[in-house]
Parts: sequence; structure tokens; C-alpha cells
Amino acid sequence: MKNMKKSVITAASVLMLGSVLLPSHLTALAAPSGAQQSTAVTKDQAKEIAASKAGLSISDLSFFWMEKEWDDGRLCYEGEFVHKTTEYEFEIDVNTGTVTEWDTESIYD
Repeated sequence: MKNMKKSVITAASVLMLGSVLLPSHLTALAAPSGAQQSTAVTKDQAKEIAASKAGLSISDLSFFWMEKEWDDGRLCYEGEFVHKTTEYEFEIDVNTGTVTEWDTESIYD
């Protein structure tokens, strides 16, 4: 009986410890370590890439918003900008500068 009590207490302790430590391990898996987070493409370069994809220069844009975020396990710049009556939405891979998502629509939609 005494051994069973010890086993139950030990098992409960392991479960409690696991529930505390597991979320930190999952977070570490979702966001790679510092060595993998180095930015090959700067925010200014990404802005230039997005404007260039639309055949525009940065000075042509009347509104611009962009942020760095994790998407599908990779770091990217996600943003949008407006030129005249068109809104552009984009996603650019931080490491390669590749435009991975691109969408346009009228500002009147």
C-alpha cells in the first residue's frame, strides 16, 4: 500500500512537471533559435521588393504597412500598400526576399 502511494505521488509529480515544461518546449519548436532567425532581407529591402513587384517606387505609395511574423514555420514580412485605387497585399520570405504571396484588389471592394 505504501509503495502504491509513492507511485501515485511520483506519477502525479511527473505529470505536473510535464504540464509546466511542455509549453516552453512547444514554443521553442515554433520559433527557431537565434542562429536561424538572422535576417537576410531588411525591412527597407522588403518594402522595395514589394513596390518593385507592383512596378512602382516607394515614393508612389500612399499607404504602407508591414510587419515581421512567423507563417507556416518560416519568418516573413507581411504587409499591404495602396497606390491610387489599388490595394496590394504581400508576403516576402525574410531569408530569400522571395514574394511568397501576392494579391491586389480595388480599394472600392
